[in-house]
Amino acid sequence: MRASWPPLRMLRIRLGELSDLPRIEMIECETATMFPPSTLPPELAQPLPEAELRDGIAASLLWVAESASAGPVGFVVCERVSYCLHIREMDVRPSFGRRGIGMRLLLHVCAAARNSGLQFVTLTTFSHLPWNGPFYAKHGFAAVQTLGQFPHLRAAVRCERERGLENRIAMVKNAA
Repeated sequence: MRASWPPLRMLRIRLGELSDLPRIEMIECETATMFPPSTLPPELAQPLPEAELRDGIAASLLWVAESASAGPVGFVVCERVSYCLHIREMDVRPSFGRRGIGMRLLLHVCAAARNSGLQFVTLTTFSHLPWNGPFYAKHGFAAVQTLGQFPHLRAAVRCERERGLENRIAMVKNAA
């Protein structure tokens, strides 16, 4: 059952703070339950290391979607890689899914990249799950096969495959 949800105008996207870390971990754990074990084995369905989240906060590259009534319900953490803003992870609590929260976070990231003079927004994701690859494609991201222009994506996909993740793709959107 979905939680009741206030209108999107009651949602704000703000910079993450250290005090958000426990809630972010909870959001990650809830989101991991959406993935079948054959897609995301339990041993890989772990929250990001706290140090990576702290780095995102320190760099002002971690944003939280906060509801006036429910507190943090989603987040996105990025890293700057050369001329790209790379989405490291984006999660929305499943009970708040399909309400436009992921879209709002994604639009915020794209605006941040553009405002920082970066050329692209990049990410890796599952190709076969509707809330992954198809979601990003709907918002202007394109799967890229030739990753020579994006060595960080080539390394990320290789690392993910070595960890046993399948159906992973790299996606890119022009930030302009």
